[in-house]
Amino acid sequence: MTYQPHIDGIRAIAVLSVIFFHLGIGDFSGGYVGVDIFFVISGYLISSIIIKEYTKTNAFNFKNFYIRRARRLLPTLFATLLLTTLAATTLFTSEQLSKFGWELFSGSLSLSNIYFWGQSGYFDTASESKPLLHLWSLSVEEQFYLIWPLSLYLGCRFLKGNKLIWFIYALLMLSLATTVLLTEKEIAGFYNQSAALFFLTPFRAYEFLIGVLAIWLSRKTPKSQIFHEALFILGMVGVAFSIISFDSKTVFPSYNALLPCVSALLLIIAKESVLCKIVLANKVSVFIGLISYALYLVHWPIFVFVKHIRFTELLTIDIVISVIATFVIAILIYFYIERPLRINKNKNRSNSPKAVTHRPFIKACISVTSVFCIIGLAITLTDGLSFANKKELYSQQTIQTGKAARYELTNLACRITDLDSSNCDLNKPTQILVFGNSHEVDGYNIFHGVVENNTAANLILFGSTNFCEIEISSNNQIYSSTKRNTCESRVDILSQHDFIRSLDVVVFSSNMPFTPNKKGSYTTLNYLQKINPKIKVAVIGTYYNTVKECSQISNRYGSNEYCKQANLVSYSGLNETQKIYNKELVDSVDYIYLDKFHALCLNGKEDIDSCPTEANGEPMFYDQHHLSLGFALHVGDRFSQVYKKELANLGVLMNESTED
Repeated sequence: MTYQPHIDGIRAIAVLSVIFFHLGIGDFSGGYVGVDIFFVISGYLISSIIIKEYTKTNAFNFKNFYIRRARRLLPTLFATLLLTTLAATTLFTSEQLSKFGWELFSGSLSLSNIYFWGQSGYFDTASESKPLLHLWSLSVEEQFYLIWPLSLYLGCRFLKGNKLIWFIYALLMLSLATTVLLTEKEIAGFYNQSAALFFLTPFRAYEFLIGVLAIWLSRKTPKSQIFHEALFILGMVGVAFSIISFDSKTVFPSYNALLPCVSALLLIIAKESVLCKIVLANKVSVFIGLISYALYLVHWPIFVFVKHIRFTELLTIDIVISVIATFVIAILIYFYIERPLRINKNKNRSNSPKAVTHRPFIKACISVTSVFCIIGLAITLTDGLSFANKKELYSQQTIQTGKAARYELTNLACRITDLDSSNCDLNKPTQILVFGNSHEVDGYNIFHGVVENNTAANLILFGSTNFCEIEISSNNQIYSSTKRNTCESRVDILSQHDFIRSLDVVVFSSNMPFTPNKKGSYTTLNYLQKINPKIKVAVIGTYYNTVKECSQISNRYGSNEYCKQANLVSYSGLNETQKIYNKELVDSVDYIYLDKFHALCLNGKEDIDSCPTEANGEPMFYDQHHLSLGFALHVGDRFSQVYKKELANLGVLMNESTED
């Protein structure tokens, strides 16, 4: 296939947009679309190779194709895995290492996208501690390479003329339509559906196939210079708009991915444009494009480790060092590993009929892959080499157990979707609904401690408002159109007047309970009190949020006290009632506020130094803000003492609790 320098220029735009996005530089909030541009380029180039070979020989050598792909991709990948593993084992705690072990194992086998499908989302804060997260896109590409060559070969062989184009177009539309449909509609039993649409190959296939269509469109493109200039301008505007206007809240990929992908297609077929040659085919753009694969692979681990070392927000010097290190390492890998190993040194240069052998390279790839898999498993199975990290305050196993223990009580809770279960006693005099986001579990654990000796109280768990839009209809009925996480059915129960009238107390437990995104929650609380004015509401205040997981902070500095250090705290609930965003809406609810600072600190919230960061043998939280079970029970005990009159008035405490 004839070399097209402007393709490397497009690669340069793609990789730089991803790098700037990850560094948070300027207006690159949608820089992640660079990955989608890479997919379009891959679809175009790979398919061009297959079609050209089939057209010339009426056959296709699959072995040579995959050997070329392996030589192109694996050496640089192996170098990245080696450097990342060395850095991780040196810098990471045992908990982080244990997770990294699975990243290494799945990345070695091109299964990263499947592994991360089961983890938190790509845009989540936790992603900043996953140095091999970016390998999800490489896994998608390699999985596409396993399926598409044979599919295209069979298409070339059995579908003549326009039938092949229609076949490709049909596959494109099938992938796109499925992705868009599943973005709008939740399928029961589809695990982590939104993450699946982002990470899994079938839902990204249409992006590659858009690139495939460029093969035919480039042939049909008019030769008019003005037309090519227009294509280039439209393509650049589309890419720039995507990079600048998209962000982590944009529904993606779905239909939104069409803009950067179609724009990349326009840039591919605009190769005769003078502007294209000036912008994309110049020496700088081409060089960045040539090293773009190495740049992409090394940039993210470098950023993760620099952030780990800095531990707080990156400074300008950190960003500069990260960018310089990325380019230096990428250039070294390109010139000393990637480019030399693309060419088979055992290639038969004589006229001898002896076959060219790729066996040494294949054996080396299998061996290296096996080694990385073994290392990854060893790291994970030894709990992140915990035996080598004896100075840590919390081992990986302790952290894992502590995080799981948080759900011990709620796993046995009376749930709003299962009120007939043996865990529920709707005949008890006091019915308490615990309602909130992911901190709903904290509220349940806290109030479990409060009502532990109150046999007249029944705690009911709503099941989290996360990803659950709650609204009031024109006829004043509460409802939700959200199909995910049983939201619709839970809100339906919450709308039943008989159920509402059976409630005595609603505990609202949410991180940062007075911020703008709590509008739906207060609308719900207001609705409940209108239906049943006797309902009393308790709002649990926030304690601390930290910039890193508290367990990581404690392990780094050797004390839980550092989890409340000012530069490591991202949010404090101190004086939280003075930070109410929508006071009119919040004040529409009759509630009491339970202040953790007032209850926990020895001399009240005036003495911050006395505020505890551990209780019952556990830190206040293992992650960044969800209370550990031990600490939550301690909060419940303190609430019972400090707010005993208020809780007794709610009907939560036994009457004798009010005695002085």
